[in-house]
Amino acid sequence: MDVGHSAAKGHVTRPSAREQFTVYLSGYLGTAIEWYDFYIYGVASTLIFAKIFFPDVPSWLGIIASFGTFATGYIVRPIGAVIWGHYGDRLGRKRVLVLTALLMGLATVLVGAMPTAAQVGLVAPLLLVLLRVVQGLAAAGEWGGASVMTSEFARPEQRGLWGSISQLGSISGTVIATLVFTWVESLPKAAFMSWGWRLPFLAAALLVGLGLWMRFRLEESPVFRAAQEHKDLHARVPLLELLHKNRRGVAQALLITIGPFTASSIFLTFSVTYAVQIGYATDTVLHAAIICQAVSIPFILGFGALSDRVGRRRLCSIGAVLLGVSALTVFPLINTHSPAGLYAGWLFMYVCWSMIFSIAPSFYSELFPTNTRYTGVSLGWQLSGAVGGGLTPLIASSLLLAAGGPPHTWLIGLFTALTCVGTLVGALLTPKAARAAELV
Repeated sequence: MDVGHSAAKGHVTRPSAREQFTVYLSGYLGTAIEWYDFYIYGVASTLIFAKIFFPDVPSWLGIIASFGTFATGYIVRPIGAVIWGHYGDRLGRKRVLVLTALLMGLATVLVGAMPTAAQVGLVAPLLLVLLRVVQGLAAAGEWGGASVMTSEFARPEQRGLWGSISQLGSISGTVIATLVFTWVESLPKAAFMSWGWRLPFLAAALLVGLGLWMRFRLEESPVFRAAQEHKDLHARVPLLELLHKNRRGVAQALLITIGPFTASSIFLTFSVTYAVQIGYATDTVLHAAIICQAVSIPFILGFGALSDRVGRRRLCSIGAVLLGVSALTVFPLINTHSPAGLYAGWLFMYVCWSMIFSIAPSFYSELFPTNTRYTGVSLGWQLSGAVGGGLTPLIASSLLLAAGGPPHTWLIGLFTALTCVGTLVGALLTPKAARAAELV
C-alpha cells in the first residue's frame, strides 16, 4: 500500500511560516463555509422544509421527503470527488479550491432566494433538489482539497495537529449555522415562515467572499510543486491509477469514517428532530447542540496532536469502540426528557466522535501518493459520507417507525454501533507504520 514516498523523487521546499499560516487559515475557513452551507440545509430540513416545500403530505412523510433532499447532497458527492480530484491531481490543489468555494456559496445563496411550493408548486422541491446537487458536488472537492493542502504543508511530526485545523472549520461552521438558526427561529412564527428562514442562506454570501479572498492568497502545495518537476509522477487519469494500484486505500478510507459519518448524521440531524418531536423545546435542543459542538473544539485539536505521538491507527481504534458505546446510550438519555440527559448523551458522543474526526485529514492523506492523493482522499471521504451519512436520517426514521415510534430507539442505536464496527475494521486493516515521513 502506498503511504508515502521518499522525497528523492522531487525536492520539497519547506514553506515559510507565513505560507503555512495562510494555508491553515484557508483550510479552516473553507471547511467552515462548507459545513455552514451544508449544515444549515440539514437544520432547515428538520425545522422548515417539510412545511414549505412538502405541505400537502402528512407531517411525518414530509420530514422523510425533506430528509430525502438532504440525502441527495451526499449521494452525488462521490461523483464530485472524481471530478475535482482529477483536476486537483492534474492541475493543482489551489485552482480547484477556489472554484468549489464559489459553487458552494452560490448554491446556498440561491436556496435562500427560492420560491416555495405555495408559489410555484412542484417546481419548488425540484429546484431544491437541483441546488442540493450543486452543493454536494462542490462540497466533494472542498474537504478533500483542504485536507490535502494542510497535510502537504505540515511537517511530518505535526501532521495530525495541523490536519485537525480543517476539522475545526467543520465544527465552527455547524456552530455558526446553529447560532444563526437559533436567532431566526426566535422571530415571530409568521416572519420565520415567510422570510426569516432565508436569512441564514443569504448570509452565506459574506462567508464566501471571505473564503475566496483567502483562497486567492494561497500558494500551491510544495509537495505538488515537487511532483510537477517530475511529470512522470502525474497520472493521466488519477481515478484509473487509483483503482489499479490502491483500491485497498479507498476501501480503508471509506471504512475509517463510516462510523463518525453515521453518528454525526444521526446526532446532528435526526436526533434534533426526534428531541423536538418527543417534547423538548426547540431552543433547548439548539442551545444543547451549540454548546456540545463548541466543547468538542479543544478535543479535536488535542486528539490531532495526540495522533502524532501514539499513531492514527491506535487512536482511531479506541475512538471507534467508544463511539459505538455512545451510540447505544445517547437515545436512552434523550428519552429521559431531561435537558441533563440530552447534554450528557451529546457530550459523550462528541468527545468520542472527535477522536476519529480530528485525524481524518492526516490519516487519509497518508494512504495515497501525490499523483492520486486529491482523488483518493476526496473519493474515500465522500463514499464514506454517502454510505454513512446521506441515507442515515431516512434509515433512522424508518427504523423508528418499524420499532413502534418513540421511545423505541434501540434499533437506531444498534445500527449506528454496527457502523462503528466498520470503522474499527478499517483502522485495524491499516499498517501500524502508516505515518509517512514525506507525502511525496
